[in-house]
Amino acid sequence: MPNEFFQQCSEICRDVGEYLLGYQRLTFPYFVLHDHVHSRNVYRNYLSIVSNSGLFQSLPPPIDALINCSSYLHDVGMSLPISFINELRLTVHEISDDSPEVGNKVKSCPSFLKDGHVYFPEKYSEKYTISLPKEVADLIRTIHPWLSSKYTTATFGFRKILSEEVPEKSSVKEAFLRALSTIIKYHSSKIDLRTRPREEKILDYRIDVVQLAAILRLADALDISKKRTKHAFDAWKGLFSDKPSQLKHWFFKWSIDKVEVKRGEISIRITPSEDKYEEIGKIIGVALFELGDNVAKDYNAYLEIINRPFQFNIVLPTSQKVAVDLSELKQCYKTVTDTPLYRSIISQIPSTEVEFLSLVRDLEERFNKEAISLTEENCKGNKTTKPDSLDLLAQSLYMKRGYSVIIEKLKGIKCVKYLLQQFKYEQ
Repeated sequence: MPNEFFQQCSEICRDVGEYLLGYQRLTFPYFVLHDHVHSRNVYRNYLSIVSNSGLFQSLPPPIDALINCSSYLHDVGMSLPISFINELRLTVHEISDDSPEVGNKVKSCPSFLKDGHVYFPEKYSEKYTISLPKEVADLIRTIHPWLSSKYTTATFGFRKILSEEVPEKSSVKEAFLRALSTIIKYHSSKIDLRTRPREEKILDYRIDVVQLAAILRLADALDISKKRTKHAFDAWKGLFSDKPSQLKHWFFKWSIDKVEVKRGEISIRITPSEDKYEEIGKIIGVALFELGDNVAKDYNAYLEIINRPFQFNIVLPTSQKVAVDLSELKQCYKTVTDTPLYRSIISQIPSTEVEFLSLVRDLEERFNKEAISLTEENCKGNKTTKPDSLDLLAQSLYMKRGYSVIIEKLKGIKCVKYLLQQFKYEQ
């Protein structure tokens, strides 16, 4: 029964994940996709990391099933109806025990709490699920690892579906659900994996759930290519006009042709460009935003748990390959997105650059409009999002005008200059 059970689990997880994740586009139309396409990409990345890191000679059946199921179910918390989320009765204590930072974030939203657990008022019922208000969407996105985790073990959630398909009561089933729930919860980047219990036992297999969660994080973070955005052009117009803060999340992924995981290295291939400046802009955005911000933190968590490093490379359409250091890119990202630096760059643009200054005003007006759309005050200390240099770069590249101006200014920053020198661009 055990091996057949693990195979059944994998099949059921894929079916459930692909069905539920179809709703993510309705609830979060402007967030980069966390749908069935993403889950499939994560699964492939997961297997590539495992096979190219030398962690396992062969995958034991329960680990193979856990990889499958955690890939397809880790984001279902972003696809559940509001009433379903309320029924899960996720408590502040559960969240704070894993991550005090996230616990404090939830506590800052008293309107979304009831008797110590997350609860959204009836006005956010299913009829309002499509394009949720920003505060609601942001909170669900923050706590979705815990929601996904609770869904897997809830008597009315995945546990029920699994029991209907595999009705036999079994200690193996309980152990599997417990391990799966833990791995899914641990995929939150806000949880310090070094402090979490590591081992679950399924049959005679000792499962290192922290290790599997660390790989899941990296596999999740590496889904940064155009594969994740190519089916979502319908959202781009709305992104540009209504959610300008999200545009760079889409555009710089669209600038990546593919991510290749090989023995000891991970290569990020850039899409072809129409001119030199466009290529430079893509290099800056991909290196600093996608690698320095999005991938670096999860890669660091992976290294803390699994000491099997990868060399990251950026590969141009000409096949030129440049090795990059994620810790350097992370620091450069912080430098480039500094608000005073953005203001300084804008102030140095000569008044003769009429078209570019018009683009800047348009960007800032749309950011202000996005901030005004946050009309309810359900969460304390909400920060209004301000544009940074990478927002401006993404917009100018998307609109195909003015990007040479912002790129020339960014090239004057020491860490950006060093990055481009590695690609042999003249400064």
